[in-house]
Amino acid sequence: MSMILVKIIREGDVRKLKLEGESVEDAIFQLGVSPQTVLSRLNGEFVPDDKKLKNGDSLELKRISSIG
Repeated sequence: MSMILVKIIREGDVRKLKLEGESVEDAIFQLGVSPQTVLSRLNGEFVPDDKKLKNGDSLELKRISSIG
């Protein structure tokens, strides 16, 4: 697996992290988050979890909340 530097935005917290892996899902798992609980925005666009990451990408994780 390769190491990439990605900006992570999660619940208002912004960090730059070196991640192992290639996909959004790899990043989510490395952060200890369940993919079923978040929507992923990569560089401002919602993307599926199998989307590949590149150095310098901005990944925002939006928590899914349900009402009812």
